[in-house]
This record gives sequence, structure tokens and C-alpha cells, in this order.
Amino acid sequence: MKGAFWQLVGPKVWWRGLRAFFYGHDVCKLDGDGTQMPGMFLVSDGKIIKAHKAEHAGDHAEVRSFALALNS
Repeated sequence: MKGAFWQLVGPKVWWRGLRAFFYGHDVCKLDGDGTQMPGMFLVSDGKIIKAHKAEHAGDHAEVRSFALALNS
């Protein structure tokens, strides 16, 4: 899914970017489609068990919740 303008450059995205910068991450060259929204899916036997569709570019799934869903 392609992100809308505010999903890509809105205040929540800036906040996540600043936070990442202060944790030591740097800005780098864009590789790939910069408008592609992040998401994560857990699939088993052809069925989606758990899904996370990002609300903005800085919204990422918690991997731990996916690991817990995998073990249940």
C-alpha cells in the first residue's frame, strides 16, 4: 500500500525519526520505494494468523507479539 502525504511526512514520522537519530541511527540513501508503507504478517498453512498494517511510516510491529502468536 502506498502512503498518503501525512503518513509519510507527518508529525508522528518526524518524532520517530528524531528518536532514532538520538539513538545513533543516521539518515541514509533511500533504497527502493519510499512511499511503500510498512507491515508485518504471520502466515501459517496459508492463513494469516496475525497482521500489522502501519498507520504511518514510523509505525512498526512489535516482533515480540508476533513471536507470542506463533507459540500459541
